[in-house]
Amino acid sequence: MSNIVFPTDSYGQREVLKRIYLEQDAVSPERFFILPELFALRLQMEDQKPIERFAGASLSFRGETYSTGYLLTVSLNQADEKGPFLSDPYAKAFEAMERSTERLPDSPYFLLTAKRRLLFRQEEESHSSALALLSDLSAFGSRPKLNRTLVEAMTYEEVEQTLSALSKSTTGSYLYLGPADGKKDPLKKAKSLTTGLDRLASSFALQAKDLFGPFHDETRDYVFSVPEVKNLQDVSALGVFFSALGEAVKRNLKQNFNLDAKISFRLLSRIRTLFSVTVRPHQLSMAETALDEWLKNGTTMSIQDFLEEGRLEKKLDSVRLASSFPLAVERLLLVSDLGLSFDRESFFTVPVPSAEAVVGLSKQVDPLFHVSAYAGEKKA
Repeated sequence: MSNIVFPTDSYGQREVLKRIYLEQDAVSPERFFILPELFALRLQMEDQKPIERFAGASLSFRGETYSTGYLLTVSLNQADEKGPFLSDPYAKAFEAMERSTERLPDSPYFLLTAKRRLLFRQEEESHSSALALLSDLSAFGSRPKLNRTLVEAMTYEEVEQTLSALSKSTTGSYLYLGPADGKKDPLKKAKSLTTGLDRLASSFALQAKDLFGPFHDETRDYVFSVPEVKNLQDVSALGVFFSALGEAVKRNLKQNFNLDAKISFRLLSRIRTLFSVTVRPHQLSMAETALDEWLKNGTTMSIQDFLEEGRLEKKLDSVRLASSFPLAVERLLLVSDLGLSFDRESFFTVPVPSAEAVVGLSKQVDPLFHVSAYAGEKKA
């Protein structure tokens, strides 16, 4: 599964995602993550003919950790407009997307602005305990902590070298979600990529150390081993289980410690999941021993009271998916990242597992390790 073309007329818009991968040993994180900032600046400051004129097109750029390297994603979004056109706005916008990562802004002075933007973004994210742990685990979709000194000392020539490495990469994929254009292939003019992202092994830290910092909250992450996820039905079953588990944890924290918690869950790979419990600063330590006991073997808590609520949420997910294009794009990224099998029915209709299936699944879920991020400095 390299490139994916998934036609649908349900949303009145289309999205093309260009994703290019570089190994860590090919580039430093500081030089890689400056590129999305520079590409966005060039688009804003130098483009004399705005891309919006092509059926309301917009471009965005994002860098993230992926496998054992870094991934640049360029997103092209357009309205689905009917012709006739003097020139094809979709072909024009696609060409603009391909050109958008071919060169840097003409003036090196843009580099200073890009550095400021990058460091400001990192400063904003540094107050989130959950994002800090995600980065420390090197989970896909996260951003690594950058060395401020290296960012500030970065030269234009060094960034040009990184761009050259990116342009030579043949690892990545294109994704398309939107109306079918007759018999035309919407990715016909895409860059030739010989290695798909599904060929890359999932990679994340198998252990991590507790973090201390200027966080505005505190998080305890649990990495679980789960049965191999092969399709969207498996994703749905895990979603119901961890949703019910999360509600049970929230209830116990409120009843035993009067704590309000935010719970989240995400897949790290086809056989690993991340379950996160976030509370206000300086509250985690009082509850972490109890949390560890509740989550031991994944089955020591009663989730029965919350199974039907979790199953109902899955039914509602189908309704949300039918009306939300961003959710559909997110779902397409999920099947691409994990190499999941899917068809049109399972893509647009979120499967609802039986309560018995979820209970059976709970017996196959095991905690591997946990790690926390605390507000403040580590006590001696």
